[in-house]
Amino acid sequence: MTILCQQIETKIFKSRQNHRQCIEKGCEIIASFNYKSVSPAIYCFKHSLPLMVNRHKQKCLHEDCETVASFNYPDKKLAIFCFSHKFPLMINTRNKNCISRDCKNLAIYNYSHIKKANYCEIHKLQLMNNKNEKNIKTRIINPAISFKK
Repeated sequence: MTILCQQIETKIFKSRQNHRQCIEKGCEIIASFNYKSVSPAIYCFKHSLPLMVNRHKQKCLHEDCETVASFNYPDKKLAIFCFSHKFPLMINTRNKNCISRDCKNLAIYNYSHIKKANYCEIHKLQLMNNKNEKNIKTRIINPAISFKK
């Protein structure tokens, strides 16, 4: 593991130890949002204000890039670059692939009683539901797509 990866993982671990709740009265969700240059996170997604950004998701390491990181080398779990700045041979480590043999497509389907998606559009079985219904138009079958909200 490189020194850079160790520093990033240490930073993420420390931030997880200090989670705070959203400051909105009565909200018990962990805060993840604040303005870009302000720390710590004080609002959850639901109560975040315009122009606030997610302070907990790992951003792309490329200078001045604010996209959430989704790519790293296959033997690494922590995503460190976005689609635009990834290096050759990097794969999407943030989103799960279909469990069908040799399939590299993004998993978005499973049965309604199962929380996680395990199958892609091609390999879904009858009666399976799209687990990412709100994002279906942006999450087609290509795992190399970088997603922005």
